[in-house]
Amino acid sequence: MRLFLSALEPSANIHAREVVRELLTLLESSLDSKATLEIVGVFDPSLLAELHQGAIKLAPHYHPRDFSIMGFSDVAVKIPFLWRAQRELATIALGAKVIMLMDSSSFHIRLSKRIRAMQPPNKRATIYYYILPQLFAWKSWRAKILERYCDKLLGILPFEAEYYSKQARESGQLVYVGHPLLDELESSLLDSRANAKATPASSQSHTPCIVFMPGSRRGEIRRIFPTFYAVAKQLPNAKKLLVIPSTFAQDSSDMAHLQAIYESDPSTKGALQDFTLCFETRSALMQADFAFICSGTATLEAALLGTPFVLGYKAAWLDYAIARCFVHLRYIGLANIFYNALCGEKPGCGSSTIHQELVQGSMSVENLLQAYHQAQAQDFIDNAYKLRAYLKHGSARNVAALLAEHLA
Repeated sequence: MRLFLSALEPSANIHAREVVRELLTLLESSLDSKATLEIVGVFDPSLLAELHQGAIKLAPHYHPRDFSIMGFSDVAVKIPFLWRAQRELATIALGAKVIMLMDSSSFHIRLSKRIRAMQPPNKRATIYYYILPQLFAWKSWRAKILERYCDKLLGILPFEAEYYSKQARESGQLVYVGHPLLDELESSLLDSRANAKATPASSQSHTPCIVFMPGSRRGEIRRIFPTFYAVAKQLPNAKKLLVIPSTFAQDSSDMAHLQAIYESDPSTKGALQDFTLCFETRSALMQADFAFICSGTATLEAALLGTPFVLGYKAAWLDYAIARCFVHLRYIGLANIFYNALCGEKPGCGSSTIHQELVQGSMSVENLLQAYHQAQAQDFIDNAYKLRAYLKHGSARNVAALLAEHLA
């Protein structure tokens, strides 16, 4: 049995691991002792290698780091590579029984078209799209393309259905499967946070633990880490954790590589020695009294764990100017977007928030420090419970059950 998996983002690979874990459990009864599940495509094999090594064969054609692109200028430079990768991956996908594309819509929508064009009519693999593009933010017309080229659309947001056709909803082509973070974040983790009495602003005896997450791409880190480091230097009595993405390193053994990434700016020379390096996002956030987070899935993860944080983001000015022409959202943090929907407001455009966002020029040392000192931990935890209830349940088991229907 062959599964084609394309997961270009670090977060998508973590979610893919949970799906594969559940899938192997479901398939266990139908596999004989010699049968294996072969997984091909784009993924981080180190995340899947821990799962029942005898039951799966991992054959990635590309690693997610090959697709580490940030901004319009990066895309322009990598266009020849992206075209070649799509041709190669579409050919590889033809030999799979099931195809699962995750997130990264700019790449995967085109890949789904290419796969469909190459598939013989009498031998079509089932294409699943898991973690759908954020149509509420821009380009809502992509819904029609997805409905045409993908067999199953697996939504992780309760409000996504309204952006797709009535036919897709009623036929079962579009399915709300739950949110993947709830597979990985047990409710007990939030309960333990709620029971903790120390808060970053009020405890005199407690040494605060502050987490810094300046992004998972070199461009983000180059623009954001100098400001985050300046903030860290203003908090001399705190324990400071710097989260290192798995795509950069699994541990601190290659310090020269990490220094090239984080200390490239003159203002950050020697910065790494001022932090405790952490290679597990969840572990860091569970220790944290407060976090400074770039953006992305980590903001939602912090919210669901009840870790107060501020979102600080700075894009290249050209990328930001272009994005503002097309994306008409008031907020960019996933937790705020979901919280808007929870409160009955238009996602990303409402007035209700669960955390503060400081973007572009407003992401200053002074504003970030103010957000930290004004944090209200208990209010944040109360809203985290509401957000968990809104998202309902995890998705890995539901996704695995759908994949198993066509793999077994």
